[in-house]
Amino acid sequence: MGAQYDSGLYDDDPLLQPRKDPEVGSIVTYKLPLSAKPADPEKLWRGKVLACYTGGVLVEVSEVGYEKMCEYVQTANIVSVE
Repeated sequence: MGAQYDSGLYDDDPLLQPRKDPEVGSIVTYKLPLSAKPADPEKLWRGKVLACYTGGVLVEVSEVGYEKMCEYVQTANIVSVE
């Protein structure tokens, strides 16, 4: 019998939960890529998905001051999908 691996994560940890794929109309929370040189790389942004593509989505940003702006968000930068 092999040794068991303990990841140190709890069953309700978001990293262990299956992630929902973004769909048109869903709300995503995401981080800006480091290549965009964000002032705060840990800031979470929110937006509504307008279109889905291979590798990412087109999002209408819902943050104050950025309303109605659209940007492409890579799937790897999406933190959560509502």
